[in-house]
Amino acid sequence: AGLCDVEIRAPYSNFADRAQEIHIKVIHSLIDFIECNLK
Repeated sequence: AGLCDVEIRAPYSNFADRAQEIHIKVIHSLIDFIECNLK
């Protein structure tokens, strides 16, 4: 608590691919946000 402004939670899964999938979506969203604000 208090370590970040936005917390993103995903359902628990025994598989690492779920965590990787979430990481990819978050990173792509962050890059898209940055690119839109640079124009």
